[in-house]
Amino acid sequence: MATPPWWCGSGSSGGGEGAKGETETARTWLWRVAFALVVLTVFLYAVPVWPLGDRTLMILAIAWMMIGCVVASAVLYRLVRPRSPLAQAAFVATAVLLSTAVVAWAMSSLSMWCCMREQDLASMCNLAQVVVSHLTAAGIPYWMCHGSLLGTAREKTSPFQAIPWEHDLDLCILDKDYPTFVATFVGQREYVLTDKHRVVYANNLRARVLRTYVDLFLVKENDVAGTIVPDDAEPIPRAAIFPTRPLRVCNQMWQGPNDIEANLQPYFGTGWKTRLMPSTCLTWQDGCS
Repeated sequence: MATPPWWCGSGSSGGGEGAKGETETARTWLWRVAFALVVLTVFLYAVPVWPLGDRTLMILAIAWMMIGCVVASAVLYRLVRPRSPLAQAAFVATAVLLSTAVVAWAMSSLSMWCCMREQDLASMCNLAQVVVSHLTAAGIPYWMCHGSLLGTAREKTSPFQAIPWEHDLDLCILDKDYPTFVATFVGQREYVLTDKHRVVYANNLRARVLRTYVDLFLVKENDVAGTIVPDDAEPIPRAAIFPTRPLRVCNQMWQGPNDIEANLQPYFGTGWKTRLMPSTCLTWQDGCS
């Protein structure tokens, strides 16, 4: 008599009490996993700011998909109960293929494989509009920067004029203006301002799993040298940023730097017009236009 695969657990493959015990074990583990998923979901909704890093939620989501597939395969194995080694091998191969297909489909549906779905791009843009509205109302000068500026300059034909596989929008402000912005954001319930100068949705689990947020980059101004000094690049001439000019992004006109080229080259080099896709996009350009 063949031994069940390791992921199906141990126990008698005969009938009677052995089969009943195996069925009860499978049900017990299924309920445990279901309960853990419920607890995790409630916890994620209850804690607005996830403390373990930006990629943690995405990694957990993929892990739970895989665990769910393994548990479902184990339960199905108990019900089908293939007897011969050949039947067991065929079952395992089919389970692996189906689980891979399910995880790939789920990642695609959640914009986790390559390009963002339109509804997720819209969610990202709505969050950015909230931040821009607060900055404008407070009279704080801001401009698109980093990857968002790159998307605005290069992805003019893409939906929302953003890099389709980027999950966040980048805005730069002067560091002296940040306390004013914080004061305008007090009392927000739908959005959270983290200690990383990042605005995230408070209770939108899908957006948080996708790491949809708005990053605020604080830069210093050197009045003597007439430059803007980022933390992660060489100083940029003030005239390359101010006065800012309208740029189309998220199908709206927001503010961008005066000289786009001068702001992109320090970060992306002279080849910034060339698309460099993530590795997952090289295997499947899912959702890309």
